[in-house]
Amino acid sequence: MMEIGSEYHIDFTDLEACDDNIFTFLKDYNIFLTNYGRSALGLLYQYIIAESGRRDVKVLLPSYICDSVLKVFPKENIVFYDLKEEFVINEDSIVNLIESGDFDNGIFYLMHYFGNLVSNEILERIKVLCLDHYMTIIEDTTHSIFTLPCTIGDFCIASLRKWMAIPEGGVVYSRNPLPDEWNKLSHAHASHKIEAMVLKNLFLEHAKAYTDLEGMEFVNYAYRKIFVNEEINAGKEVQGISDLSKFILKAQNIDEIKNARKNNYQHLSKRLQDSGIFLYNEKKCDYMEELVPFTAILLLDEKNSRDSLRGYLEEHKIYCAVHWIIGNEKQLGFSNTKKWSERLISLPIDQRYGTKEMDYLANNVISYLKEKKI
Repeated sequence: MMEIGSEYHIDFTDLEACDDNIFTFLKDYNIFLTNYGRSALGLLYQYIIAESGRRDVKVLLPSYICDSVLKVFPKENIVFYDLKEEFVINEDSIVNLIESGDFDNGIFYLMHYFGNLVSNEILERIKVLCLDHYMTIIEDTTHSIFTLPCTIGDFCIASLRKWMAIPEGGVVYSRNPLPDEWNKLSHAHASHKIEAMVLKNLFLEHAKAYTDLEGMEFVNYAYRKIFVNEEINAGKEVQGISDLSKFILKAQNIDEIKNARKNNYQHLSKRLQDSGIFLYNEKKCDYMEELVPFTAILLLDEKNSRDSLRGYLEEHKIYCAVHWIIGNEKQLGFSNTKKWSERLISLPIDQRYGTKEMDYLANNVISYLKEKKI
């Protein structure tokens, strides 16, 4: 059955540990695995304010950032900096803010988007500014960890479950020591998402053979409901990663993940370009050869409704995420953030898929946009 996107599925029958896993990939760093990425960030923030001895540590956040990050920091301590087209940091914005002195001994939150990295020139400027003003750099590598695990961050955080078929999993890592007391945290019990992942695999692998059985539609309904319920309850308690997720991580081959995503992105991009459709943020960057795309993104123009495109693709069993719908009024005061919130759509290109699936995805995107005259 052709279905693209949405949550991962998993088959335990061929799962075994490999050498090229995330632990090998991050071997040069001190790491701590948590149940969720927001847990990793929460732990790190509490550690930073404890070390500073202050509760009023100011945080500079990019204007385009998801709500789960905002929830970690007190509202009164957050200030947003501006982003230009293609998620380029507005240097004037950060220079003016940091040099004001209001953020001395504070936190600079660095985000790389969709696999691309902030340019070396801007990174060096940020690094110098933060050193001069005693700011700690938290580098969010959720979208970019496999392009480069770290650029200038004092500490890095990532949500690994966005890349791999694990029921939960976040990580904080650094070349600096991490607190020993984190190891005393209880380990999470495996999320019920693992049940949903198994059910989804059952549905995808066997639904075609059992189309006459009413029970298969129940399986479809069951795994979707579990995913929704688990996401609602996710991250309410900060814990270490579950033993099950840690085992699954040992079986995830990082090179295979990277190569599959690169190949899928390139194939999809070419198919779309042949029809005059261009993915957003395809600029050349300092790390072009190493770039591992998190997802492929389209920026729709004002005459094309994102909801309409998503609905059309869902009718063809293609499920696309949106990174992100922004609800914070201060963030929406930045013109590019408002535009991205309303018009960006993410097309799935992950390692579950190959050329056949990318052709199917491209054909449906092209059909919809051509009908709407792009």
